[in-house]
Amino acid sequence: GVNVAKDAKANITNLEVNGTGATAVRVMTGANVTLVNGTISTTSYGIYMDGTGKASIADVNVTAAGDSKAAVWVANTAELTVDKGNITATGDNTFGIYMDGGSGTIKNATIKADKESAICANTKETTNANLTLNNVTIERTATNGKALVSVRNQATVTMQGENSKIDGKMDAFTGRGVEVQGTFHLEGGTIANHKADVATALVTANVTDGSGVYVVNGGTFRMSGGYMGGNDTANAGSAVSVNGTDATFILNGGEIRNNKATYGAVMVRNGVFEMEGGKITENKASGFGGGIIVSKGTFEMKGGTISNNSAPSGGGVAMNSTGNISLVDGANNSTGTISDNT
Repeated sequence: GVNVAKDAKANITNLEVNGTGATAVRVMTGANVTLVNGTISTTSYGIYMDGTGKASIADVNVTAAGDSKAAVWVANTAELTVDKGNITATGDNTFGIYMDGGSGTIKNATIKADKESAICANTKETTNANLTLNNVTIERTATNGKALVSVRNQATVTMQGENSKIDGKMDAFTGRGVEVQGTFHLEGGTIANHKADVATALVTANVTDGSGVYVVNGGTFRMSGGYMGGNDTANAGSAVSVNGTDATFILNGGEIRNNKATYGAVMVRNGVFEMEGGKITENKASGFGGGIIVSKGTFEMKGGTISNNSAPSGGGVAMNSTGNISLVDGANNSTGTISDNT
């Protein structure tokens, strides 16, 4: 493997590593490395970054086949930049990208994991991971009981770019798209074709809820653009499930469309759903609440449109006796529009 020593600088092109047992590229604290073109294949970590190390990677394919590792591991306050290439994990409990703190920007790349989350952003002591995804493809390659993207503790993940996608490939596999305990910003791209089926690290109850996105206690999911569609569940919240006393979903742009559930494209089991803009449209439920169902939490509508959703009862919005719905003046003194639901 390649060790970039503390405070060293390295520019590496056309790197080829095919090894077993050892980390392929290790970036020590203070080091600064640029990798351009190449292939890394290992049964250990592909790229391991620690301390204040920095790595800029372009057109590099990284595959980790070992167990309990990551193709790319970012820790502490390390900084990662990726432009193009493929990041793939095939080993048991091995992530595509694991951020234990640190920061990163990934663009124009494809990230996959067979037996774990493709991306996990976490907190290292007092350092919260912060990751930006721009025009990336994150796709499921196996039914593995893991969310494709897991945002834990106080970490933050932002997805941008109209070509970004978190694709569950539901015709072949099952599993959730995103689980949020920290913060996830959807500014562009799609979260599509997911079907949740089992308990995971963050979701231990209502395990078939929230096929697209599941927001747990302390989590915030903010959608200002993009599209969520083609998600399915046998239970509730085919697109989004909010389930936690401090869980929050804020919708102020984008579209939630063409999702199927027994109860609601959006399920509020506990926590808050604030709708300030965007559209919830053309979703179907076989039970209650084609667009939204409020079980125990709160739905505040300040703007946006809920239309053309369908269900046997409550085609647009349904609520049970422990839920709360409020219409609040938002921009231009509007509370939004609920229309043409059946």
